[in-house]
Amino acid sequence: SNVPVGTNAVLVEATDVAGNQATCSFLITVLDVEAPVINCPANITANANAGTCATTVTWSNATATDNCIGAITITHLGDASVFSGCVETITRTYQATDACGNQSTANQIFTRILDTIKPVISCPALTDLGCNGKLPAADINVVTVTDNCSGAVTITHLGDASSFSNCVETITRTYQAMDACGNTATGYQIFTRIVDTLKPGI
Repeated sequence: SNVPVGTNAVLVEATDVAGNQATCSFLITVLDVEAPVINCPANITANANAGTCATTVTWSNATATDNCIGAITITHLGDASVFSGCVETITRTYQATDACGNQSTANQIFTRILDTIKPVISCPALTDLGCNGKLPAADINVVTVTDNCSGAVTITHLGDASSFSNCVETITRTYQAMDACGNTATGYQIFTRIVDTLKPGI
């Protein structure tokens, strides 16, 4: 292991008990045909807990060892991405090359939930409350939501906005739906009613 790769001259000297010496020399060729051993970082699952999402990928560097003396070059060959629903699996491939050109490859796998699509929110149709009708309390249960990924979707009542035209009041109630990855969508429930508390003139 202490002899460099390549052709090396070796000198051998022999001495007997009387002190007589003889020498000879010969060539030894050391070949390296064994690929280095590449060690990739551990695979990463960015979404160990349900409902968490990852938008960035943090990679670590690969290392390598070899049977012979010499520098080892580690190269990032590229990444391949595959989707299954909202789960993305990224395979990163590394290559190690030793001083004699022997090569080996290994992969590191990064798994994450990637969701950039907002949910679809649906609110009830316009509701006419009639004359001086009472506005019902906000109820998130009247809202329906679908999402492209699994995970809880949170519905929130953001507030009501009122406008008048003559005696007709239009009330716009706004709901928001937020999926597990923080994508949001808004929906509107419309109420109308006649607001008239004045008696007619006779």
